[in-house]
Amino acid sequence: LVFISFFLFVLVLHELKIKSLNLARLKSATKDIINEINPAHKQTSIYEKSIYPLIKKLAPILGAKFPFPEKYRKKIETQLKYFKGSYRFSTDEFIVLKYLSALFGAFASVVIFENNLLPFTILASIGFFLPDIWLKEKATKKKNLILRSIPTTLDLLTACVEAGLSLDSGIHKLVEKSSRSPIIEEFAQLEQELRLGKSKIDGWIDMKIRVDIPEFSSFVSSIIQAQKFGTSIAETLKIQAEEARLKRFQRVEKSAMEMPVKLLFPLIVFIFPTTFIVLFGPIIIQLLKTF
Repeated sequence: LVFISFFLFVLVLHELKIKSLNLARLKSATKDIINEINPAHKQTSIYEKSIYPLIKKLAPILGAKFPFPEKYRKKIETQLKYFKGSYRFSTDEFIVLKYLSALFGAFASVVIFENNLLPFTILASIGFFLPDIWLKEKATKKKNLILRSIPTTLDLLTACVEAGLSLDSGIHKLVEKSSRSPIIEEFAQLEQELRLGKSKIDGWIDMKIRVDIPEFSSFVSSIIQAQKFGTSIAETLKIQAEEARLKRFQRVEKSAMEMPVKLLFPLIVFIFPTTFIVLFGPIIIQLLKTF
């Protein structure tokens, strides 16, 4: 009886979960249809209404009065290429975001700790460098996504070309049929640039500069060479896909070999002390009671 009751309870929970998921999908689909019919109805966040316009207004002022070193600006500009949100920051806008974040940290310090100088300095510094950490993490995440998807994407592109399509038609079919991902977004941008009249070589070179990953740069260089000298695009794609797959396997193998070393710190700091306390704690307590 208990087993039957438990089974019925799990079944009811499963049905409720399915209904809630279907309701959420229906709401999302309805919202998309409303936004397509009436773009003015589209809801905007506080960031879109207030924060970003403020950043955009302050960018020319703060960017000119408080210039950063050119090396740092180039680094930020390279990392900002990976930002694909509602807005793409310029370098000056990102610097304004750093100032606003530091100001928020200072304000939080004054509210929490009043006129204490040490927390004020620490929180303001954290606020100033927090956007850099966020941007670096976002750029690294997108690079990893592109690295993982290179072999599969090249396999699909190879299949399109071997089926008789040209490289441009293959890219169009890849963009059309694939789900959205960072590497597909790059191919979509390449296709759009080629449609607007940019030469194929320049389009591929710009794509290589945007992505800035050695494995992807190798693939783009091979495509450019194949187009220049008239060699087989399908064979080039197949070779590049095999190389990308081999490099991905080598990266996974390297990560697996590094795992024991990375586990040493948590083992020494967290696991071993707890084990010693559990094993020797009762013995020590017993000895203290005895003597």
